[in-house]
Amino acid sequence: MVIMYDKLKSGFMKNSFIFLLIFFLNILMAKGQLMIEQGPSGSTRDGSLIVYGLTGSGNRLPYEKIKGSPYLFEDWKSATLYHANGKSFGVYQVKLNLATQEVHYKDSKGQELADNGSIAKLVFEDASSEGTTYIACANNIEEINRNYPGSKRYAVELNPGEVSVLKVYSRSVAQGDSLFGTLKRYFFTDKIDYYLKINNRIEKLKRLGEDEIFPFLPGMSSFRGWLKTNKMKLSKEEDLVKFLVYFNKQRSSTQ
Repeated sequence: MVIMYDKLKSGFMKNSFIFLLIFFLNILMAKGQLMIEQGPSGSTRDGSLIVYGLTGSGNRLPYEKIKGSPYLFEDWKSATLYHANGKSFGVYQVKLNLATQEVHYKDSKGQELADNGSIAKLVFEDASSEGTTYIACANNIEEINRNYPGSKRYAVELNPGEVSVLKVYSRSVAQGDSLFGTLKRYFFTDKIDYYLKINNRIEKLKRLGEDEIFPFLPGMSSFRGWLKTNKMKLSKEEDLVKFLVYFNKQRSSTQ
């Protein structure tokens, strides 16, 4: 009888431990998606985001309470800004806010300003010992925007040339409960979509990979050997960018 009692007690304690472990893991992993207001009104002048789904704190959430960064580049970078008609209105120090999909820039006095909705494209310029590189970001590509009803998305061109890959971030705020649920944790999270731009044609990719990309590019079979020799996988963003740079050079040299 004593042995049976000890076994039951041991089993109960073991099951209780497992239950508590699962309970605490669920608390730590619990998170919910919040909706950010996008466009020129998404950020407030006091350095907060307008976020829907918050409880007990209104709809403003200070950036410092969110883990991670809302920006494409954390530092201010020189960029040329363009209207939708393609006309440039100058070079500024710029940050691209991916959470609100808006541009922050500094005027001649160093005062930070936010886009009023007129900026359609920006081209970051980054000078280094290897030369100057340019990263174009545009939010007026109709074939892309139709996939995101109610808002525009900035498409980041990862490489120049006849064929380029565009990266679109849907950066949102998620919340999770801390241990015992006494505090809320907030953090940025990304959903990434990729597109191929072939001249002026836009093709959405279901995923990165040879089987998905090859059908859109002419004469791809001749490049399989190059990919294998250079140990590149088109399922990796970095390898895809390097490959498209090479692909464009080869195409231009034969035309």
